[in-house]
Amino acid sequence: MVNLDLVSNKLYTLIGNTLNNSINLRKVKKIIIKEKYGTHSPRPQQHLMLVAPFGTFKSTVINLLENLLNNDLVIADDATKASLLGTITRDRQYVEGVLSTCGGKILAIDEWDSLNYDATQCLLSPLENMRINRNLGFSVKELTEINNDFTNMRIEKGMISGKVQFTCISMSMGYPTKGKAQLALNSRFRLIKIPIDEIEIKKIIKGLVKFKFIDRNQVVESVTVEEKCWSNYIDYVYDEIEATGSFPPNQLLGYVNRSIIDGLRDSISKLIIDDPKPNYIIDNSDALTESTDNIIEQLNMYTQDIPAIVKLRELVNRFPNEQARFFMTKLNISQTHYYRLRSEIEQQEKQTLRV
Repeated sequence: MVNLDLVSNKLYTLIGNTLNNSINLRKVKKIIIKEKYGTHSPRPQQHLMLVAPFGTFKSTVINLLENLLNNDLVIADDATKASLLGTITRDRQYVEGVLSTCGGKILAIDEWDSLNYDATQCLLSPLENMRINRNLGFSVKELTEINNDFTNMRIEKGMISGKVQFTCISMSMGYPTKGKAQLALNSRFRLIKIPIDEIEIKKIIKGLVKFKFIDRNQVVESVTVEEKCWSNYIDYVYDEIEATGSFPPNQLLGYVNRSIIDGLRDSISKLIIDDPKPNYIIDNSDALTESTDNIIEQLNMYTQDIPAIVKLRELVNRFPNEQARFFMTKLNISQTHYYRLRSEIEQQEKQTLRV
């Protein structure tokens, strides 16, 4: 008989904390990072994709959010281009779509991997830079405008354009990776892959997995990060990533910067939960460095499907003087597996030299 551990494990803590971050960042209007040669304003909202097989708790999470957020949760059961952007009636009137109603709210999409190409393309720009500029196909009779604290949209002739700030939480049975457009879309999300085995599925069905959500419902006008604070934070995080051997392969280094911005969002969410107010100025990097473990965890999540031989080659290049035990620990592989990979790398290098 399996002895179930009733103590919340690291994964479920990560899921709960990340969901809380997404919830409490939905009404942040602007982040301003002061840099040496100007300012940078990343998207404040943190989009989240939970990847797990059927029969786990993905739909349950949406039900919990519905109870918590009430009117601040918009559920897209049938996310198509028409339902997202809206449609034009025969008498040329605009019928609002999901995106025009979810400003300052959570947009929940279940079964993300079943979305068709047109639907995902409608979300590509709004999820990244909060902007919409799409053709609806037909012209409206007269100009329609939708304006509130988090939405500024204009429907004129056959075009819908403007800006909407929202947080998207999506559930998927698999991590969709077909085509460059899908990979670009995936990069908008903070990814959490949930490994499920017979022990975990038993915890779930027995109701031993529980999340505690906190919603401050705080409108935040701006969060400003001072230049020296940001510079110190970046140096600290890069040193930690280097020390733990968590840098991904060169073609995926963009995930480092994305994960650092996610770490910043984590820190801002913590400020909102602990001390809700309309404006923040962050001038001490200690307020940010607490998120470093989450950043490294996130990088490992992004890169866990990369073949071990690719990861090992990168680690050997970065740490040429380390012993075998170091690489085995970093990659969580056996001694036999390690030496087999080293042999394959040597063979590949010999073939390259011959060429």
